[in-house]
Amino acid sequence: MKTFSKSTSGEKGDAVILKNVIDMGDRYGAEVVENEDASSVLSKVLADSGREEALFFIHGWHVSCRVAIDTVVIMNKVNDNEEDSPKRLLVLPIIWAATWDNLSYGDDRNTSAPEAAMDFSGLSTLMSTGLQNSSVKKSIIAQSMGNYVLRIFAQNHTGDQPVFENIFMVAPDVRWDLFNEDYISRGEIETQQNTVTTTISSKYSRNEEDISTTSDVDNPLEGKAIGGLKIAALAKNKVHVLYTVDDKALLFRQSWHRFGGAETSALGRCAGFAMDTVHSSLKDKVVFHDCGYIQPCLGLKHSYYNTAPAMVYYESPEPNGIKTKARLFFPGSNK
Repeated sequence: MKTFSKSTSGEKGDAVILKNVIDMGDRYGAEVVENEDASSVLSKVLADSGREEALFFIHGWHVSCRVAIDTVVIMNKVNDNEEDSPKRLLVLPIIWAATWDNLSYGDDRNTSAPEAAMDFSGLSTLMSTGLQNSSVKKSIIAQSMGNYVLRIFAQNHTGDQPVFENIFMVAPDVRWDLFNEDYISRGEIETQQNTVTTTISSKYSRNEEDISTTSDVDNPLEGKAIGGLKIAALAKNKVHVLYTVDDKALLFRQSWHRFGGAETSALGRCAGFAMDTVHSSLKDKVVFHDCGYIQPCLGLKHSYYNTAPAMVYYESPEPNGIKTKARLFFPGSNK
């Protein structure tokens, strides 16, 4: 049995799939699922729950294991309580180390999130090899900074086939132009410029050999600025961007980052500016849904991912395509 803390901050190690999670008071205990058993275990879980598709959930910043697990329980209960048609989705958590060291918001973005994404790459390898060719369907929700984890994972993913049916980017804490023509085109140009041509003189030959190393230049999905293309490549169907201009948490994020020189607005608040400039290859793949109708009257208006209306959307996604432009928009740099 594997045990892990409820805070996530002290956890290290490889990504694993767990089953039969037990609350042990100050810790959790669970059985580790072997790679070769992943498909059959997930199939059984879906069958026992009466669902047909797994909906993996990547939580956001400063979320403990307990909160992540409790949130998933609530999401599944909310879905059960909704009437009408039988439900397709069973929400399952993906937990990463989210901390708040020294009140530093940058800690997670610069340290924990990239590490989580690398571990998630290992989990993705398991999912794509162990589950890709099985009958198990799977989609994914990434909330807030969980989208930053998703982006880094996508940029490191080496598979050439889609992993998920749909991807739901909810209140995404990533740059607003992640899917945009200009930003991605700059990334493509930079990738081409990274082609290195060297001349090697062999001491065993009088001839010089010109060796061109393209380093995956023929692959348009390399490079940091092409994270949007990489995310889209993970989805069989659509990438759904759920946003609201009233998101106060992302407005605070924008203000906080400006002190560090990063003046780029977040997609989860400023998607209205992104809708007209989506990369030509993604116009039918990336869709937008204004979630202003979901919001309560008070609060930060950031954590609407687990509400009943949001669950209805995940079950039967029909993007409204409403374009609402936020105030205090900062396009930032293209770096």
